[in-house]
Amino acid sequence: MEAGSLSLRCTGMKSLKVPKCSSGPIEASVKFMGSRNSMNSIKSRRKVYCVLTNSSQKIVSAPIVKKTEYKDNWIEKMAINYLCHCVQESTGISTDMVGYEGLIDVISKVSQSFSPVVQRELISHALHQAVPDFILAFARVILRPSKSTSQYFAASTPILFKWLVGDCEVRQTENVDGSKEKTTVYLKKCRILESSNCVGVCTNQCKIPSQRFIGQYLGTPMTLTPNFDDMSCEIVFGKIPPPIEEDPAFRQPCYNLCKLKKPHTDNCAELKTTP
Repeated sequence: MEAGSLSLRCTGMKSLKVPKCSSGPIEASVKFMGSRNSMNSIKSRRKVYCVLTNSSQKIVSAPIVKKTEYKDNWIEKMAINYLCHCVQESTGISTDMVGYEGLIDVISKVSQSFSPVVQRELISHALHQAVPDFILAFARVILRPSKSTSQYFAASTPILFKWLVGDCEVRQTENVDGSKEKTTVYLKKCRILESSNCVGVCTNQCKIPSQRFIGQYLGTPMTLTPNFDDMSCEIVFGKIPPPIEEDPAFRQPCYNLCKLKKPHTDNCAELKTTP
């Protein structure tokens, strides 16, 4: 979003003033499309066509849309509570809430209590703790790094982890040689990012721990690329992630409406390599 002023101009009508939003004003112009003879029909349908023009300093705002509603079944609730328990065991932080709200409450407290580098280590440990070592060892033997393994991980993600990340779908990845593989998972709106509304939670407690877990314990590189404009995300299996120092996600300021903004800095994902 861009800072500026908001004005609505409609042909044949007075200018409309719109209150400024908390994330900063916007500059826009609104006009009816069509001839003078079609004005009555346009008014009767109550349709207004808007043209937005941006200017001035860039600011970051979370998309203002209706929050996604989830109806977790009993199996998904068990998975959510189990992961929440593992995070509590690894971090020493507890919550009185249950379900997904409880998970978000815990990771929010983790974000407030620890530096970014410690957050990454704690959540990585929680993910490791969630899966028994013998299963990880077996998976490394069966799922050796290959194109077919990357496709398997991509195909299984929407089935096994929809409860954690929200609706997602498998997409094709085009390689340098022009070949295509179904190794990309597209998250339409990440449930973790939408629920926490915090860039730092995304980068330090989801992106880095997930990349490390899949890469180190399952042997397949994975790159997670969030889109903070619409809260979508792309997960590409078989792709080596960039170093944290070169990752654009860690230069992203947090949302103006970040739920955790008061107890920490605007840059929730601030890059630190020491506790």
